[in-house]
Amino acid sequence: MRRVLAFVLGFSAVVSSTSGTRAETLEDALVETYNTNPQILAERANLRAVDEGVSQALGGWRPTVQFTASAGREKFEATPSTATVLSEGMADPRTLNLVMTQPLYQGGQTVAKTAQAEDSVKAERAHLVATESTVLFSVISAYLDVMRDQSVVDLDKLSEDVLSKTLDQTREQFRVGILTRTDVSQAEARLAAATAQRQQDEGTLQSDRANYARFVGHQPGDLIQPKLRPALPMTRVSLPAAFHSSPTCTIRMCRPFI
Repeated sequence: MRRVLAFVLGFSAVVSSTSGTRAETLEDALVETYNTNPQILAERANLRAVDEGVSQALGGWRPTVQFTASAGREKFEATPSTATVLSEGMADPRTLNLVMTQPLYQGGQTVAKTAQAEDSVKAERAHLVATESTVLFSVISAYLDVMRDQSVVDLDKLSEDVLSKTLDQTREQFRVGILTRTDVSQAEARLAAATAQRQQDEGTLQSDRANYARFVGHQPGDLIQPKLRPALPMTRVSLPAAFHSSPTCTIRMCRPFI
């Protein structure tokens, strides 16, 4: 029995994985954007580059080591002053040089550069947070725009279908003499206006889908209505006296002054 159940579960998993793309929620779109959006990734890379400035500034406290070496081979010839015989030989000169410099005081330059580098990192982190917030908010707007305009297009198609059937009925009634040619022209005009409105709304939807793909990285599929709800308190919460006495607290729920 267990083997049969395992086979059924495995077969259903394979079928579900090959049955097309699954529906996409707002959470999925936000996660995909956070992990793959080029603008966010570029800001993260920029933050890593700015982080290196702190290590470079701290290098002012560390010693500097220089090592040089040279080696060679030379042939020499010499004639002694007391002899007429020419003497010659080979030499292998080698030189090793090691110099270490430890700075003791640089007039506060290292301290100032380190503080500047740390402030640059804090500023870049804040810029990264701002970029992530802007991009994610744009994703939410694009997600809802696609859902809204898709509903509008569906409504336009329904209205166009109803007007098309109404036009057929109007033409049939005109054929039997119940209505006039003017009634047929008015029905045709209403259908043409509905068709034009549907085409215009489809263009808006295509623009929204392109904007969605620009942030998320792929075209939107079957989007699901978001179920996110703000966590509102069920009853009125009594705040501590510190909240009411703080000069920066201008509303009932606010952060204390730090």
